[in-house]
Amino acid sequence: MIAHCLRGLITFDLIIMLKNLTLNSLKILHSGQIPGRFITAQILESPDKIHQEMGKIYVLLEILQATSIHRQIGQTILNTLKRAYYSGESTSDLQNFEQALKSVNETLAHISQNGETSWIGNLNAIFCLSIQNQVHLATSGKIKTWLIRNDKISEIVDSKIQIIGPHPLKTFSNITSGSIDANDLLIFANSQALNHLSSQIVKQFFANQNFIEAGENIFTFFKKTRDKAIAFFTLNVEIPVENQAVQDIQLTVDKQSASALSQAIKFSKKYILPWVKKTGQNTHQYLKASINKTKTRYLPQSKKFLKTASDRSRQLSREYFQKAKPIIQKTGGGAKKFIGDNLVKIKKDGAEIASTKNDSFIGRSIYTINDYRNEHTSSAKKIVRTANQTIKKVIIKIDNAWYFFRKNYSSSKKRPLMIVICAVTLIFVLIVSISVQRKKQAQKLASQQKSETLSQAQKKLDEGKSALILSDKQTATELFENAINLAQKIQNSEYKTEAEKIISQASNQADSITQTKRYFNLTPFATDLKGEKMFTFQGSAFLLENEKIIKINILSGKKQEIPSIAGKWQDLIKFDDRHFYLLTQAGEIYNFNAEDERLIALNLPQNKTGALIDFDIFADNIYAFSAKDAKIWKFNKNENNYQDPVSYTGSALANQMSKAVALTIDNSIYALLPNKVLKISKGAATDFRLKNLPKTFDDLSNPIDIYTAESISSLYILDQTKARVLEFDKDGNYLKQYLFPPAIKKPTCFQVDHKGKKVWILADGNGYEVDL
Repeated sequence: MIAHCLRGLITFDLIIMLKNLTLNSLKILHSGQIPGRFITAQILESPDKIHQEMGKIYVLLEILQATSIHRQIGQTILNTLKRAYYSGESTSDLQNFEQALKSVNETLAHISQNGETSWIGNLNAIFCLSIQNQVHLATSGKIKTWLIRNDKISEIVDSKIQIIGPHPLKTFSNITSGSIDANDLLIFANSQALNHLSSQIVKQFFANQNFIEAGENIFTFFKKTRDKAIAFFTLNVEIPVENQAVQDIQLTVDKQSASALSQAIKFSKKYILPWVKKTGQNTHQYLKASINKTKTRYLPQSKKFLKTASDRSRQLSREYFQKAKPIIQKTGGGAKKFIGDNLVKIKKDGAEIASTKNDSFIGRSIYTINDYRNEHTSSAKKIVRTANQTIKKVIIKIDNAWYFFRKNYSSSKKRPLMIVICAVTLIFVLIVSISVQRKKQAQKLASQQKSETLSQAQKKLDEGKSALILSDKQTATELFENAINLAQKIQNSEYKTEAEKIISQASNQADSITQTKRYFNLTPFATDLKGEKMFTFQGSAFLLENEKIIKINILSGKKQEIPSIAGKWQDLIKFDDRHFYLLTQAGEIYNFNAEDERLIALNLPQNKTGALIDFDIFADNIYAFSAKDAKIWKFNKNENNYQDPVSYTGSALANQMSKAVALTIDNSIYALLPNKVLKISKGAATDFRLKNLPKTFDDLSNPIDIYTAESISSLYILDQTKARVLEFDKDGNYLKQYLFPPAIKKPTCFQVDHKGKKVWILADGNGYEVDL
């Protein structure tokens, strides 16, 4: 069958149309990074079964004069190709492939528009899409493509049309389509491999050799060149065999040669085994002839000789025994008398020797014999003795148990009980075995899931880098954060090293985009803290715990209770370096002097306000937020007393203020609400909003505290959703964020030292001092 031209595309000769074919692949390349080059050979396929029928894409890609940015460009090309092709909606695979190439070209054009053009003229690549017996090839740059069919080699794509134009949108503009047949070979080689190969050399390698042997010979050929920049990709077309897996082999030219054992095995298969086989055949024929000759000639003669010798030996034995019998009887009687007399003498001498033991000058008889070969150290004797005793006890217990079982089982009355005991024992053993097996399976499954999580995290990291190349910072940030979250799930597993590497890389990338300072480890200066509000003064922290004030030394963590006459504490604000104002749940406000640790009640008139939930002080006047009517009340100070409160915000703001959780003051009041800050000036809301917060971090649904002052230019927000502190300018523009470690789950209070660039936080019962 002849393949037809599609949209002016080049075609090659076709032979037969087959419904199902298998492509085995063999790749030869360097295993690591090569200075000045980015080379990769990959097989792209859909991760889900639904799109697996769309085939596989075999890729050989090379970028010359490459830097780290070019490696990201190469990975971006692969990610774009894979995503665009397998998400194609057309029923024509060729149209989906064309659309994917268009997406790759558009991506490269976008990269060029961002100023990165050094890849142009240095990109060499081939994409080979294989679907059943159809292949579609797209090339760019200097990539050689050959087809070997029926011992004839031909170039598939004319090298003249591979050179790309100056415009990135034309990088992949040619597609070669056609059918493949069983036993075909598709060969792709990069520009460096072409320095050592020609079509005739390639043909010689694959002549009269199978796919694997030819690949190994080419691999050996490339290793001898010591050229690390080689990339060689071979596809072998076969009719699928049942229960035979597809072979995807990768050989790396920088790996050490095979071991001596493997080389010896290979040599034995090639030379020794054929010789042994031939020699064995000759030996078998010789042995067969020898056996036949022995049966017919030597064996009968041997039987006759042995029978004659045996009869003569018996006759001679009888004659000599009759002659020797009188002599043996006479000699035996004398020997018996001699041995008996000497045994008596030996016993007598032994008794005399034993009696001399007390006269031995070394504490034992000088006749004592000690065999040094049987000497052991005391520890060795103890180990041997213990082992012997243990084994003996085990054997005895087993024997006793077996005896008990046989004895009771032989009794008809006790036999049912023994059967029940055996059944229970077997059930117990079975349960234990199943539990152990399930535990092993669970561990194996957990390990597989962690491995998959690691792969997903690495994938998100790579995709984030690709998005960053395309200047899609929003998508890049989301992907980097996803990579961090996935890696943190397996940070305490056997994949700790790999996970921490991903976290480090993704964090650096994401933080540079979003102006984030991320903390990985924070050590608390105090633990087991039960309050929810805390402030600091001159090296000490003061914790509001129910009705008590606990003083904590920040350096040592030592705690000391300060006497208090107030009720349960609810909130606090810092007025100056040593004066703090504390709010109780009953709505009472106290002035606390941290220097002398005195507590003085302010005695505010509250007949109008009801219970207060938050407050701040500006120009000696107190602004308090009441939950009763969702208003801010102002207490004007007159000499040493506070006058009756006046409403600072009217009913127009009551609906918004009902959601307020905290407030702070400079010349204006900033009321903190979920996902927004309400700025109030002269009792009315102003046109103010938080801006430019990175989309990945724009969830501000659970803020709990806010701080600013007239003397500073920033606005700080404590967010419990992501355990962080956000910094904005007074116009609401996002400046920076400070992300606390995952171990900090629920911060409840913070105090900012803007000049000293520090923040103190209370979270999960621990106090932390953090450098901004």
